[in-house]
Amino acid sequence: MALLGRLLWRLLRSSPAGGGRAGGVLVVWLLYDRAYRALRVRAAPVRAGGILEFEPGRRWGLPVLRVHLDNARLARASIDPHRALAEMRADLAALAARPDVVGYARGIRGTTVFAPAARRLGFEVRPLPRTFANRALRYYLVGLAAIHHAEGWRGLRDPEALWPGEVWMPIEALGRRGGRAAP
Repeated sequence: MALLGRLLWRLLRSSPAGGGRAGGVLVVWLLYDRAYRALRVRAAPVRAGGILEFEPGRRWGLPVLRVHLDNARLARASIDPHRALAEMRADLAALAARPDVVGYARGIRGTTVFAPAARRLGFEVRPLPRTFANRALRYYLVGLAAIHHAEGWRGLRDPEALWPGEVWMPIEALGRRGGRAAP
């Protein structure tokens, strides 16, 4: 299994990526992401010019908001990590100011390989179990990160060390982040 993992990383890393473009095997990642967004994800921007999108969903039987990164906007804007965090903070504040959101959802959730950044934004992070499906998800998310990073693979520090985690923020915490108490 370790040999297969090394071969997959070599195959991925040999594919050109960056600035929203992909070559080699990563073309499949880009096509899948576009098809997935067109057919499955019904996300709306949190605010004009923001980088977070959201859609209603359910998790653990509770109404939640699924949060997505607008990867295409990130790639077009070549946003550095510090500015991206500032944009996400502004998006979360805008989300907290929407009564329809705060009144509907019990929390917001997402899946990411950037757990440290999610923690800085106030999310609770739970690493996903090390299953075959989550390993495949890891390759997919890391490949997308390389595609949408302005510098491609060079812009990702130690991509093989990244592991996906589920992020969660209770709606009360989102309300506090927005500068007001949640109902």
